[in-house]
Amino acid sequence: MKKFYLFILILHLSFTIYSQCYTCNTVLLGSPYSIAPCSTITVSDMVKGGNYAVFNVTQGITYTWSTCGSSGLAFNTQLTLFEGSTCGSGTVLAYNDDECGNKSSITWTATFTGTVTLLVSKYNCQVSSGYLEIPVSLKWSAIDNTGCDGDFCISARPFCTGTTYNFPAGVNSGVGEAGPNYCCLQTTPNPVWYYLFIDQPGNIDIYIHSDQSQDLDFICWGPFNNIFDPC
Repeated sequence: MKKFYLFILILHLSFTIYSQCYTCNTVLLGSPYSIAPCSTITVSDMVKGGNYAVFNVTQGITYTWSTCGSSGLAFNTQLTLFEGSTCGSGTVLAYNDDECGNKSSITWTATFTGTVTLLVSKYNCQVSSGYLEIPVSLKWSAIDNTGCDGDFCISARPFCTGTTYNFPAGVNSGVGEAGPNYCCLQTTPNPVWYYLFIDQPGNIDIYIHSDQSQDLDFICWGPFNNIFDPC
């Protein structure tokens, strides 16, 4: 019996409005932070509106700071990213409010090697006494073929039936690479690639859900004899 592979591309559609906040209060312990490639860290589970943190960044690397999915979130967040290690006085590099419900996310590709400062604010640019967690993740630039698993067809991630996966749902992480036939997909923003090994014939049901009611699209190709020919 022949065994085949199916390839699936999932897309996350998002929209961002820009402004900024300047009300800085207390720097988080541990600053400046560094993040290993393709990893995710939690900066602190004791973060208040008005807190800020300093991060080391490397030119050409894409970083994501997010309060999306925070547990026990007590307030509507805003995120402002400044150049340098001084909160509120450097050049504003990026800003986000309500990327995912009343939570926020910034994805930014470093144009220099140095430090940046992330300010967490309670809407509208206020300090607060409530706490939240800030997951901070890093991805290699989408134009770099040595990037994280799933960024490109050739580095597709495996997944198995009967298993629930947390989809990364990137923001501002580029578009689908040139080459594949995307057929009915008119746009391919924020892509991630997966492949499924087919051992037995039968029906396949794939359920994709977003807790933040984000727009997720996907396309599936196959069957293939190996994971390299499709790319």
